[in-house]
Amino acid sequence: MNRTVRIRQGNPLQITNPGTRWMRGFTMLELLVVLMIVLIIAAIGIPAWMKMNRSYTLRNDTDKIANMINASRMRGGATFSRVKVDCSSTDATNCRGSSAACTVTLIDYVVGSGTQTSTLDSPQQRVCLSPGISLATPSSTYGVQTQYSSTPTLSTVLYFNSLGFPITSSGGTSPNYAMYLTDTTNGSFMAIGIAANGKPNEFILSGNTWLPRQ
Repeated sequence: MNRTVRIRQGNPLQITNPGTRWMRGFTMLELLVVLMIVLIIAAIGIPAWMKMNRSYTLRNDTDKIANMINASRMRGGATFSRVKVDCSSTDATNCRGSSAACTVTLIDYVVGSGTQTSTLDSPQQRVCLSPGISLATPSSTYGVQTQYSSTPTLSTVLYFNSLGFPITSSGGTSPNYAMYLTDTTNGSFMAIGIAANGKPNEFILSGNTWLPRQ
């Protein structure tokens, strides 16, 4: 069998077959340099990504509760009922891994009757807080705009009349509702202040100042 060989100039002892492609791989030093760059980028980027993701989770939960409050007020007006939005208890069955759940109950329009009818007939009437998000009172509550100018306090149970205005559990007209949510991982806070017309307004705590969410 005939075999053709060629001798490369500069290295007469190296014999190769025709058409052989010469390829050069990475050295161990080059691989280590690339690995170090990847690790540095990951060390910087992963914590920033996790912080951004937690911030999004807190804002998303605040949005869900605010939307639930608005929907509840409209439902109360449609049925001529008072509305109770309760975020004070846990729901281990439907909200696994959650620290709290918000539910809606329609209350008999007759003041003082005490008759309550559960209306949990759709997913929109139950909000499960995400793991790591809970209700808590921050050190600074001043600045959250509610129905009255006095410093608001934590309210995990809200009541509204059939017109959508905030009321007390007994039907009084002087509540000072504000609901505070916190991310237990980084200690950030958001708030929902109930205005005089019943509209929920969202706020973000920046330092010691509450800023309206844009």
